[in-house]
Amino acid sequence: MIDKIFKLGHRQFGLANRRTLSHNSKLNVVFFGTDLFSLKILTGLNQLYKDHILDQINVVTSASRSKKSGKNQDLTNFRGNQIIDFCRQNQIKYFNWNDMKEEKSNEKLFEGFHVGIVASFGHLIPSNLILSFPYGIVNVHPSVLPKWRGAAPLIYSVLFDDKEVGVSLMKIMPKHFDIGPLIDQKSTPMPRNFTSFMLLDYLGNMGNQMIIDLFKNFNAKINNLKDQSNENVCYAHKITSDMYFIDWTKSTVSQIDCQYRALHEIVY
Repeated sequence: MIDKIFKLGHRQFGLANRRTLSHNSKLNVVFFGTDLFSLKILTGLNQLYKDHILDQINVVTSASRSKKSGKNQDLTNFRGNQIIDFCRQNQIKYFNWNDMKEEKSNEKLFEGFHVGIVASFGHLIPSNLILSFPYGIVNVHPSVLPKWRGAAPLIYSVLFDDKEVGVSLMKIMPKHFDIGPLIDQKSTPMPRNFTSFMLLDYLGNMGNQMIIDLFKNFNAKINNLKDQSNENVCYAHKITSDMYFIDWTKSTVSQIDCQYRALHEIVY
């Protein structure tokens, strides 16, 4: 049955999950996230909970709890160990992905939850878990899709001196990364001389507002899906040590500057 659903394609998958939230109903949300961009989105969800727009939030993360080594280490390594700290500070129930990913019935953990939200999670969520949510799972991706699908869109945007950056909200498709239909998308000119971390903060704030807007206008947005374009598709693969090498004989000053701003904050 599941395989049959997958063969329907992107648009049919979205239509098959088309539902309408009854008036005054509140949603239960499971958030999947690991890094500092994720924390920006989780902060928005927590505000929605405090404003009584969401009824319940659970979190799934693969981060370990922050060590008492100073805030800068988390920023330098681009790791969001602060996710668990945030959950503890705000009494949000959380699960470690490494403990639950092998469970064949992991979708039963979230019975009664309506929708999943993913931001920089870094793991392929299994089909049975995606399909367990009545409204599916929404990914908050920091690029103007289909440009920079993949693991490191913020870094590649700086590295390749993009003139336009943005955030996309898209439905997760089973067995694939970053190809699902779009719910919302916003773009903005790239601020001058931004580093990867500055862009993370900038687009994290944009994503925060977009996720708040999604839940404040849930019925209007969740079923208004648009397929991604097949043009200008490119991928932001995981960073490698080779990306830190500077070819002083061939690289221009501008290219070296972009390389530095993209990578110098990240300890590989």
